[in-house]
Amino acid sequence: MFAKPDSNQLASVYKRLVAGDAAAPEEMAQLTIEPLTDVLRIGKRGARDASIAYDAAVDAIMDLLRAPQKYATSLSSLWSFLEMAARRNVADRRLGERRRDGRIARLRKNVALSSSASNKNKEGMLDQLARREASKAFWSRVKGASDSLPSAEAKILELMASGVRATPEYARVLGMVAAPLDEQALAVKRAKDRVRKRLKRRLCGITV
Repeated sequence: MFAKPDSNQLASVYKRLVAGDAAAPEEMAQLTIEPLTDVLRIGKRGARDASIAYDAAVDAIMDLLRAPQKYATSLSSLWSFLEMAARRNVADRRLGERRRDGRIARLRKNVALSSSASNKNKEGMLDQLARREASKAFWSRVKGASDSLPSAEAKILELMASGVRATPEYARVLGMVAAPLDEQALAVKRAKDRVRKRLKRRLCGITV
């Protein structure tokens, strides 16, 4: 069972955050990240993937740190506000995964329809050859683009391509393990964005 932060302590840190207290962002992150991650994994609709829950919690807290005035104290408790934002983040990630799976399914269907138009025996050999050559061409382009990235960003790309989502893994590459959690999350998001933008420019429309 997760331990929800004390509401009075949470309200106190929030007031200091609004007032511009330099220590408040780190205290807010330490106070909320772990329990918010835990609550996202509870129940039938909880996030099975711990990294999805963690990243969704971090994003919700980072949004609050960037714009604390978005929280309306008269409408809900701060904890409820953060939980609702984090659950939206989880839902957005699931929607993104469903869309990706749908694109893969449509691609497989198109390949199957294309294959059925040819002689099955010859088609099997030609299809394998085409996929092999397309794959080689794709990874050649990605390799060429990644070679031009700084070493840290090349490692970030490798983690992204491997499906790694946990923020601490990326923070380790950036040498920020000892940094406050909110600084880690912000640096990782910026690094990912830089890698995506550079690859988009180099790969002519291939989205990473």
